[in-house]
Amino acid sequence: MGRNKGRIFLLVVLSGTLLISLLLFVALPLIAYVYFQLYGIIVPGVRVGDLELGGLTWQEAKDGLDLVYGVDPDLILTDGERNWITKASEFGLSWDTAGMTQQAVNVGHGKDFLTELTEIVESFRYGWEIEPDLGFELTAAQRGLLAWERNVLISPINATLNLTGDQLIIKPSQLGIGLDFDSSLTSITQNPELIMEQGVLHFVTESIFPDIPSVQDLADELESFISQEITIRAFDPIRDDEYEWTLERGDIASWIIVDEREEGPNYYIDGTAVLRSVESLVNTLDEGQFLIQETLAAEIEDALHENEEISIRVFHHPTTYLVQEGDTLLKLGWRMRMPYWMIMEANPETYTLGLQTGQTLTIPSLDDQLPLPVVRDKRIVMSISEQRLWTYENGQLMDEYIISTGIDRSPTQPGVFQVQTHELNAYASVWDLYMPHFLGIYEAWPDFMNGLHGLPTLSNGRRLWADILGRPASFGCIILDLDAAEALYEWAEDGVVVEILE
Repeated sequence: MGRNKGRIFLLVVLSGTLLISLLLFVALPLIAYVYFQLYGIIVPGVRVGDLELGGLTWQEAKDGLDLVYGVDPDLILTDGERNWITKASEFGLSWDTAGMTQQAVNVGHGKDFLTELTEIVESFRYGWEIEPDLGFELTAAQRGLLAWERNVLISPINATLNLTGDQLIIKPSQLGIGLDFDSSLTSITQNPELIMEQGVLHFVTESIFPDIPSVQDLADELESFISQEITIRAFDPIRDDEYEWTLERGDIASWIIVDEREEGPNYYIDGTAVLRSVESLVNTLDEGQFLIQETLAAEIEDALHENEEISIRVFHHPTTYLVQEGDTLLKLGWRMRMPYWMIMEANPETYTLGLQTGQTLTIPSLDDQLPLPVVRDKRIVMSISEQRLWTYENGQLMDEYIISTGIDRSPTQPGVFQVQTHELNAYASVWDLYMPHFLGIYEAWPDFMNGLHGLPTLSNGRRLWADILGRPASFGCIILDLDAAEALYEWAEDGVVVEILE
């Protein structure tokens, strides 16, 4: 009997304990539920990162989150080579403490009874972690990228070409670096949390190519240009002298200016520098000789482009003469190797006053007797004293002829002249002479041309002087036999220089 009572007591105790436990299991969550709903505080176990928010009001939780997540953190910006530091907010990145607070408060609140009760129990038992909530402003990120674009930028460097002395100096181009705006913005929008966690924003960059990637082709062209050797041959038709100069690399390089232009470097010839070099060439000539410098400078520029030698003429300045006692115009003409009337034209006072002892005369340039372009490779030379004529081509003697020059009272003028006209059969009305194969070479007086021709005939057909060739016979012209005159007529074109020696 007593044993049964003990069993009944134990059963009652166990049942009571079970009932009490059941009541506690049900009642405590209900009590907690009512408590948290009534006061609106955060359920225990709710945390953000290492920060426990359970038991805090909304404002208390917000204040706590602001202390940890509300500070604008430093953000390292990098393009892989360079680093900068700024604030995360400059790119629209910040932790949403209000949003995180609201998420914490929402655990066990604002839902149906069963869900709220379940969340409260789960938070009590296991804890409830809320991920840090990132606030991201796209417009701010765009502004940040625009602001940092100029810091990221490394402008490309164009290739350059310079000429120092006669050496070409090439500086190669370099690629630039620019911010790839769209790709960088995409990277931010896709990974804002990772950027905030790591504190690093990787800019996406792109290469910027220079406008002038290479100047090698131009350098090769300029190297070839200044490596030329240009030969200048200057010919003095009066003296029958030649001068030769060679322009080499250093000379040519000194004339070149390399010009940096927006579309790329180029080079040109400095005409002023060429003229300076021409002046130095002129200084090597004898006194009284000169070159037409502008013409030579232009010839040099053309030759550089065509890579060919230059041929140019030497000229002579006019001179002066102090009249001596006993001088006459005829004697001066003979001595100065030009027809006397040219001296008179240069000194008009001599027409009325004649020559005055002590008078200073202007003597025209001998070049005035060569009005046509000079034929360089041919020359006629004749001697009054020897009564001979020689023809030369390229410096080589071609033929020798017997001639007759003017008689004493109408002499042939010595000097350097030029073939100026060709007439198959010229007529001299003064002497009623027909002159076959006539080559006019100088004016004995204005509009009266002396020249070379074959044995003349009178209008009645009688041929003159065939038996006296080799002795002075003419009225100033130079006479050859018929075959020689014809051969000379065909060989000597207008412009061939004729030198008449005493």
